[in-house]
Amino acid sequence: MKLYKIIKHILVFAIVALQIIMYSCANVGYPSGGEVDKIPPKVLASIPLNETNNFGSNKVIIQFDEYIQLKDVDNQVLISPPFENKPEIVAKGKAVHITIKDTLRPNTTYLFQFKNAVVDNNEGNPLPSLNYVFSTGNVLDSLSVKGKVSDAFTHKADEEIYVLLYSDFADSVVSGGRPVYITKTDKEGNFEFNYISEGSYKVIALKDDDKSLTYSNVSEKIGFVDDTIRPRYVVDSCDTVVDIVLHTFVQESAKQRITSSKLVKSGKAVLTAQCPLVNPIISSEAEIITSINSSRDTLQIWAMEEVDSLSLIISDVSGLNDTLKLRYFKKRGRQSRETFMKTNIKSTFPYYDSIRIRFTNPIDSVLRPNELVYIKTATDSFFTSLCFDSVMLNATVAVNLVPDTSYSIIIPGNTLVDIYGNKNDTLILKTKVDKPSDYGAIKINLESPYAGNQYIVQILSDKDKLVAESIGTPGVYTFPNLVAGTYKVRVIADSNGNTKWDAGNYWQGKQSEPVYYLPKAIELRSNWDIEETFSPAE
Repeated sequence: MKLYKIIKHILVFAIVALQIIMYSCANVGYPSGGEVDKIPPKVLASIPLNETNNFGSNKVIIQFDEYIQLKDVDNQVLISPPFENKPEIVAKGKAVHITIKDTLRPNTTYLFQFKNAVVDNNEGNPLPSLNYVFSTGNVLDSLSVKGKVSDAFTHKADEEIYVLLYSDFADSVVSGGRPVYITKTDKEGNFEFNYISEGSYKVIALKDDDKSLTYSNVSEKIGFVDDTIRPRYVVDSCDTVVDIVLHTFVQESAKQRITSSKLVKSGKAVLTAQCPLVNPIISSEAEIITSINSSRDTLQIWAMEEVDSLSLIISDVSGLNDTLKLRYFKKRGRQSRETFMKTNIKSTFPYYDSIRIRFTNPIDSVLRPNELVYIKTATDSFFTSLCFDSVMLNATVAVNLVPDTSYSIIIPGNTLVDIYGNKNDTLILKTKVDKPSDYGAIKINLESPYAGNQYIVQILSDKDKLVAESIGTPGVYTFPNLVAGTYKVRVIADSNGNTKWDAGNYWQGKQSEPVYYLPKAIELRSNWDIEETFSPAE
């Protein structure tokens, strides 16, 4: 029997060598200065043969019709089942040489997927999806699984995501176990497993940032299905059936903490929290003023004096309890002067909006508060005031704007003083207020069999920027004052009623809150009202 195997391998090698010699004689290549080569390498032969049974070697040679290179082997070559010891895979001339360093399991089908690793030597044309497979038993496993991976929130295809199959169903297998089969998604988020043995498998999608094939960090994207899957036999190579769909997410950190803290200038600190803050309590030996942003994860803190060190104690019911000691180190050279204030005024101003001003530092005093702002139109002129928020950091101009009217707005210099004694320069603004007919409206009739459920209905621009949103139960949602353009509609099933989308949690077996998109875009024109009925399936 051993003599028979030796003779068989000698004959195979001789046949392959003869094929290579014959092809090399016939292949004269492109003449110099001819067309650019766009043809990827072609496989001529392999030793042992592809799809060999009773494989007993530790070396494989795959021969091509031209000189080749290997690109990004660590990411582009996938091996199922994975080896404990990484095999040596190198390019030598017109061949790929594989040296296996592990002891092969009996009665096991092994698959090498080269993805886009093999490219020709001159133009770098990749040979896509080259597979080399063998079995250490009498037969090759032949079952398959096809699927798709997309982002749970955006529904966009997830490219270059690892998809892993496990025969162990324990939750902990993703952090310490080894998958049985491995593949990756393509540009459309599609993936396919072939040469799988019969049985049930746990399936995981993972953005494996540290290349450990484990879910080692909650900042890594992950997706899972609730039940195990069973592979099937694919009769038609053009079969497009999608067996499973996975939605990936980045799990929210359960531990609240301050992720960054800095004294950005004398007296002013900026703190960023891991999760939104509920009702932060901040104390300091210095007298301070605090402001929180709309997403409630960033705090701005001003000491009433321009100090270069600041100690803070911060606590919040979200689980935060921290003591911070901050120092400011002045930059060398001349420092540019801070902008005293910014406004939302542009050359054309929305008729429905208010003129808003944001100050760099809280305001301490106002000269002539009732005659602070001078406003002039073609037919009228008058003084008015600013309406400040509780920390004197934001203000609106007290004026009712008239549509289709041009305005000049003046705030004289030295009329506003911030807590550090800085005074404003004269501010002169000009704008024209538009009119209601410049806008359109979108009306969404949200239908759902779950009448009491809460939903977040959002209008997005064609670049996926949030334009408007409304929260409530199924019914009619009207979004007025939209400029002409292309819009998308997104609906979030707010399962826990916290008015925001929540990502899943693998360790708790919780999927992300469902997100739905209206299948078609909405083309809106000025002075139009468009109504759409949307029935997201749950």
